[in-house]
Amino acid sequence: QFAIQNHEPIAIYGSGEQTRDFVYIDDMVDAFVRAMRVAWCGEVNIATNTEVSVNQVAHMMEKEFGTEVAMQYKEARDGELFQNRLDPSLAVEVMGWRPKTSFADGLKRTVEWYKANVK
Repeated sequence: QFAIQNHEPIAIYGSGEQTRDFVYIDDMVDAFVRAMRVAWCGEVNIATNTEVSVNQVAHMMEKEFGTEVAMQYKEARDGELFQNRLDPSLAVEVMGWRPKTSFADGLKRTVEWYKANVK
């Protein structure tokens, strides 16, 4: 279960301003299927070119679960990247892939699925 459902604090390592480039699972699966169908061999970024901070994720989860999140800030982890955003333009060029789902929509769908399927 999510800690938020149990009204438990969420551990955030560092300031919470570190960012990630989240990709919704359906978009990731679409990328894998497309990768199997192209002859090109090499590396591409499967990404959205959008940054979302850990603090933003926590606040968006508050909204989706309809409850307040207690955030417990802890010491930053050694070696953790502060900023992560990737350019997917080569995936667009080589595979015709592009993300279809925004982070907000993907989080909403994930929480809806979780509420319906996890007791």
